Amino acid sequence: MTTPSARNGPQEIQKKFSRKKFSRNNTEQKSANQQSPGERFLMNPESVTTAKLKDYICAGVNRASIGVQSLNDDELKFLERAHTADKARQAVETTMNAGFKNISVDMMFALPDQTTKSWLAQLHEITGWGLNHISCYELTPEKGTPLGRLVENGSVTLPDNGVEIFDETERLLEEKGYEHYEVSNYAKPGYECLHNLGYWEYRDFLGFGAGAHSSIGGKRWGNAKSVENYITKISGSGSAIEREEVLSQDMMATERLMLGLRLKEGVLFDKALVSPAMKALEVDGLIQIACGKIKATKRGWRLLDTVLASL
Repeated sequence: MTTPSARNGPQEIQKKFSRKKFSRNNTEQKSANQQSPGERFLMNPESVTTAKLKDYICAGVNRASIGVQSLNDDELKFLERAHTADKARQAVETTMNAGFKNISVDMMFALPDQTTKSWLAQLHEITGWGLNHISCYELTPEKGTPLGRLVENGSVTLPDNGVEIFDETERLLEEKGYEHYEVSNYAKPGYECLHNLGYWEYRDFLGFGAGAHSSIGGKRWGNAKSVENYITKISGSGSAIEREEVLSQDMMATERLMLGLRLKEGVLFDKALVSPAMKALEVDGLIQIACGKIKATKRGWRLLDTVLASL
């Protein structure tokens, strides 16, 4: 698919793509489970059904990502998830039985009362499922959020073993044949998440539908969030765009850097743009700057929030 020229406005770009007709032949459907540029979907365990999965495969979807989050019912209740650990196990099994070969699960660590040992027990079980991709996200309380307020007032206490779990997660999953290619993501060779790599490598992207966002050549826009409002706008003017912004070169360089540092390989970066803050991080052993590329060191990856805050 040809990337639209940055000179085109958001409405012209959307109209151009909406006029294209996409079709899939039997060959594409047969290869839907192969790791190739295509579609993926994310599902919560309680919404997984064989009928839906079969429909997705027929539509050309080639990757299933399931929000397991935890295999501990108490942890799931804390996260206010609608599913149980057994339901999560069942959802993964159902997805496999439906014919998906390329499956990923999302997990969360550093939850209240969670120990390194209990977390690793969950990972041990998951690695026995034969998955190609596992995402492991640390629970981080953001200021101003409900969780952030609960932590601030002492109602919730989070463990301080995040770095230890990070290290042990990497050790275990690499022993099982997964490559730690992004700070929170592990994949069997050739099964990295192509969709998310597009974001981390700061590629242009188009979003369609209510609440979708797009970014092309330094122009960014978002559609109306509610389905009703989206339909009304599309029916009236042909465009549902509500928010637009044009990014400066400095803003784009900063975003490219902050996203690229999440990748093990780092990010290409113009040496002339290296700031005093970057040089200080290099002196502290948190990043490496060499051969036109910046990447986090092993220590910097474990303290990535600190590194990004400094930038």
